[in-house]
Amino acid sequence: MISHRARGAASAGVTAHRFAGLRLVVPRGVYAPRSDTAFLADSLPAVTGAEVLELCSGSGALALKAAARGAARVLAVDCSARAVAAARVNARLNRLGHVEVRRGDLLDALRPQERFDVIVANPPYLPAEVDDDPRWDAGADGRGVLDRIVAGAPARLRPGGRLALVQSGFAGVEKTVSALRRAGLDVAAPVERRGPLGPIAQARRAHLERRGVLARGATEEVMAVVVATRPAAGRSAAA
Repeated sequence: MISHRARGAASAGVTAHRFAGLRLVVPRGVYAPRSDTAFLADSLPAVTGAEVLELCSGSGALALKAAARGAARVLAVDCSARAVAAARVNARLNRLGHVEVRRGDLLDALRPQERFDVIVANPPYLPAEVDDDPRWDAGADGRGVLDRIVAGAPARLRPGGRLALVQSGFAGVEKTVSALRRAGLDVAAPVERRGPLGPIAQARRAHLERRGVLARGATEEVMAVVVATRPAAGRSAAA
């Protein structure tokens, strides 16, 4: 489902969007901002003066949103060369020159010393029967990318820094919460929204039903935003 804040019109394989006050161009094969993007954008922690990292950036929508809201430095990372090119164009289109876009494999794209105040991610999260395209697929349970982010992000947060990610209930929200707590982060209660199945979920209905995460005939899914905070220096995470 496309949010009313993410409207687009296609031309020659490129979609033009208006998203959260930004102008975006999204070529074919790059994830365009949808309702999950808007949901996470609505839930972003305060970023004024912060250094922000967006993983799985696609068109760069969330990185640009953070930059427009006053982040001091923004880095967007994606494994797709086409997505990286699109995000760079979008940064220039919106005159947000302090957004750096880097191609790489999640946190492996970072330099050893890089740390951030806020990390945001809208990764692939839907279970996939065939897992052959890292831009869209995340394994049979949908956790292939989520688990890597959850495992690596805490070490890339400064004390007091926050990780915010969005996922479908089909990929197990409680698994994400439990893993982040085991990693030593304070995790707020997930914010959930129920809505119609998106186009990717619709296309994977048979697999979702076979896995038992989608009832036959169901037309809705639950989306969740999970926000976790690295405790300040000298303080342990709450039990």
